[in-house]
Amino acid sequence: VDFTFNNQSGHYALVPNSKIIAKGNVGYFALRTSFNITTDESYCLNFQYYAYGQPYASHLKVYAWILDSPETIQVLWPPVRSQYIYISNKWTWSIVNLPVGDYSLL
Repeated sequence: VDFTFNNQSGHYALVPNSKIIAKGNVGYFALRTSFNITTDESYCLNFQYYAYGQPYASHLKVYAWILDSPETIQVLWPPVRSQYIYISNKWTWSIVNLPVGDYSLL
């Protein structure tokens, strides 16, 4: 199911990783678009994720790569000290309030 609007406002990515990812490996998506959100603006990131098979604790995260300081990466989701578990074979929706600043998402 594609929950985008079938235009430039939403995107869909499918990553069939069962044959390429080994235990302990890390993968990521990096957006080519940067955001410069001012104090006058308010934006959020809505996304859905899906897991196959057994429920398991995950390390799925959303980061902001701060462009003014290229070595600074801030965790945006899940909230600090928050644990979540993938629910097997079910789409799960999450929303992240995007902070003020100039950054790209990972």
